[in-house]
Amino acid sequence: ILLATRLHRDTKTDTEKRGLLDKLVRYSLLYTRLYPHDEHAVQIVTHAAQESYLAGNHAQTISLIEQSGDLPYSAATYDIHVIKAHAYFRQEDYSAAEAAYTSVISQYQKNDAPARQIRNNLATAIYNQGAAAQKQNDIASAVKNYVRITDVAPDSDMAATGLYDAIVLSTTHEMWDEAIQYIRTFQRHFPSDKHSLEVSKQLSVAYLKAGREIEAAGELVKIARSDQDNEYQVAALWKAAELYESNKDYPAAHRAFAEYAKNHPRPFPQYMEAMNKLVRLSTQTNNTQDADRWRKEILTADKRTPADSKTERTRFIASTSALELARAKYQRFTAVKLVAPLKPNLARKKQLMQEAVNLYSQASAYRVSATATEATHAIGDIYRGFSKALLDSERPKQLDAVELEQYNILLEDQAFPFEEKAIEFYEANLNYVKDGVFDDWIKQSQTRLAELFPARFGRELKLEGYINVLH
Repeated sequence: ILLATRLHRDTKTDTEKRGLLDKLVRYSLLYTRLYPHDEHAVQIVTHAAQESYLAGNHAQTISLIEQSGDLPYSAATYDIHVIKAHAYFRQEDYSAAEAAYTSVISQYQKNDAPARQIRNNLATAIYNQGAAAQKQNDIASAVKNYVRITDVAPDSDMAATGLYDAIVLSTTHEMWDEAIQYIRTFQRHFPSDKHSLEVSKQLSVAYLKAGREIEAAGELVKIARSDQDNEYQVAALWKAAELYESNKDYPAAHRAFAEYAKNHPRPFPQYMEAMNKLVRLSTQTNNTQDADRWRKEILTADKRTPADSKTERTRFIASTSALELARAKYQRFTAVKLVAPLKPNLARKKQLMQEAVNLYSQASAYRVSATATEATHAIGDIYRGFSKALLDSERPKQLDAVELEQYNILLEDQAFPFEEKAIEFYEANLNYVKDGVFDDWIKQSQTRLAELFPARFGRELKLEGYINVLH
């Protein structure tokens, strides 16, 4: 054995080296059979196996070790078992290699650099079994093997790769429940992997395909907060908000749209849509204060945005917001009664009247017929209501008959101009008929005119002073 070893190392020709290696293996095997209990037996087999393995004779290496009898797992036989596992691996007998590596790992439980390499080899052996199954279109077996790596060797270099490939196969073949399970495992074990963001995106798709829309929305929100692509952030967050809304999770939808409005003021039309959604969601949950806050945000955003960025839809949203704020202000205006103490109540009613008129004028200024006719009619109603409130106001109790008559005349003088303004706005509303608009608000304005001054209904309209306010 010693002579064959020396000659094998010193010989240069390939043919002679092969012949001497065969002799070395044969003599070593014979020695272990004749003297199985000799103290040198294990060392001799190990040496011969190493020389055979290094020469690339993997089948010979395996045969030598297997014919050497039952080799217990001890410190002396560690190298023999490792060499055998490596030989199976080099032969591409990955199933046998997996079994051999598993035995070595379980029996010796080492954690040094060679042991870590053995775990990497084990992971690769399993991965290659998966790749072979995939090549044969046995998708179920391929996925099973890819996933097994994370269970068997989670700290190996191949664990993340195998699990990622399992995810790709599962999504490609629409195995959505399996894909969800594997992606969540991937996120748990490999949060910093280069594919982590990509598999998160795949998870949102898998949830959607599996009909689990709320969970899909949650993943999309996470993606929107982590992805560096602004366009994808916008799309992901918007989709998440819509999913929450369609599934009636209104608080979550509100949070998502609010996050969108905070972080994505461009493009302007979608920004306005987000705030409009927030108005609707707040209204659905009876949160009037929040709804009004977003309406004011809409008007502020519209005011500071150039005209070329606006659309018919954004103008409609802005005009509707102004109209809703005006309606609320109008209700507060009508609620104030002109009773004692008259002076503060009158001042309050005047203030609310002006605020409501301003908001209705703002709604009308967008030239959106769906809101402009209501706004114009409402301004007329406000002036008419103020005129009537003056006439119906509580009289001071200390007046005598003469003073009361003079007081009433004075009130009529004060009320008449407001009635005149009301008429002018009702008449202004009729002008929309020329643009082909004739809705209920125009009909109501026509009715008001007939009630107030039938004789003057056909007079020339006094619009000059109010066109700029309205339009």
